[in-house]
Amino acid sequence: MGRAMETLDNDPPDDVLSGDVLSDEPVMPEIPLKPNKAIPITIGVLMVIGALFLLISSVGEIYTHYAPRSDQYYEQMATSFSYVGIETNASEVEQWDDAFQERNYHLIAGFTTLIPVLGIGAAGVMFCMRRRVAIKVGAASSITYVVISMLVTIYWASSIESSVGISMSTPYAVIESIMGIVCSMFCIALPFIPLLVAAGNAALKPPK
Repeated sequence: MGRAMETLDNDPPDDVLSGDVLSDEPVMPEIPLKPNKAIPITIGVLMVIGALFLLISSVGEIYTHYAPRSDQYYEQMATSFSYVGIETNASEVEQWDDAFQERNYHLIAGFTTLIPVLGIGAAGVMFCMRRRVAIKVGAASSITYVVISMLVTIYWASSIESSVGISMSTPYAVIESIMGIVCSMFCIALPFIPLLVAAGNAALKPPK
């Protein structure tokens, strides 16, 4: 009886036995994450397309600065404003346009937005090449474009109109501004998508 008790006392505890048994079981190998190259390439294509539209807008601003003015030009502008609900005439439009021309508004707006637009396009190409640096370039360029656009098209343009006492703002312009802000926020978020999607992040090449 004493020997039986001694044998029981020397038996290893159950948790040790279970640990030994579990350690002998085969462990499932970790499945490596498969990179999805389509994610950064799709983002790159979208950024390049967006940059092309923004480039057209920037070049349009520069062209507007150098476009020849005439009585017919202001008549056409007055007619265009009437289509969106602004009751004006060629003389008032000329006075309003002169205020913007004196401050080189269209020229500055075109060139200041042109620089970040080129950065957005370059980031798009980098995404297509699956370069990780595209995230930093795209985010920095997009944020710069949004800040410049808000300062120029909202704050500065409003101050010019206030100084001349003529406003060509309409409800459509407000809606357009809101849509521009939403698109700008999407443009800022776009470069960060590969960081949020593991397969897209894995598809980016490590920095050299």
